[in-house]
Amino acid sequence: ASGRRAPPAVQVTYSAPAHRGVIPRYEGQALDLTVTSHIETAGCRRVETAPDLALFVHNSPGDQLEAPDQQPYPAAELDGFFAALGEAATSGLPCALADVRYCNGADRTLVARLLAAPRASGVSAYGGWNTASNTLGMALAQALLSAGPAAGPAGARASAHANRAFTILRLLDDWGYQANVRQRLAREVLPHYPGAGSPDIGPAYGACADAARRWLQETCVPPVAASFGVPIEVGPVGFPWNRLFHVALDIRVGTSAA
Repeated sequence: ASGRRAPPAVQVTYSAPAHRGVIPRYEGQALDLTVTSHIETAGCRRVETAPDLALFVHNSPGDQLEAPDQQPYPAAELDGFFAALGEAATSGLPCALADVRYCNGADRTLVARLLAAPRASGVSAYGGWNTASNTLGMALAQALLSAGPAAGPAGARASAHANRAFTILRLLDDWGYQANVRQRLAREVLPHYPGAGSPDIGPAYGACADAARRWLQETCVPPVAASFGVPIEVGPVGFPWNRLFHVALDIRVGTSAA
């Protein structure tokens, strides 16, 4: 029908474009094929120019590793990637950032640089959890929702606050917990509780929950709160499957003072 809107146009930018053909862990095809599949499944079309939404994919320059196994690297390697992100965000494009350099957690080097700028460098959506497909699907869906129409000024404010809170939750889960706190719990808490382990934390549940909440609030919240300019409080932490790999976070995000 002539009145039907065209599918949203999505432009893709990789941090390591020469390696977009690498097959991520737990998946069976090249990353770039998966990116295109997610774009089409979301009802969008992939374009090279004139996008409605920018999808930034922070991919691995080689074989994808698990997040706990990551090592620091020069942040300057991301200069071009962040320049493109900054240009897109400044132009007003919704920007989704899929952090898939590692699986099962964020890239610490990327997130440190992301949070060094206001509003997480202007991203509309962020994901860095589990598999590449899960991260891509969530980040793309969030960005599409954030770019959707709102019912008047009040609706726009409510939508912006909800989107900011969800982005903050993803950062504190995918980066704060999965790429930092989870490993610390395994090193510093579990060994003090005989019978506790990675399949079942058992008697260490309470101690892990308390330590995770404290470490998130003390070490991970400050840079996120500073970047977004809002107060953040971490509520009780839970482990739904009684293992460190799955966490349930409850966060409360205040409003900006600006």
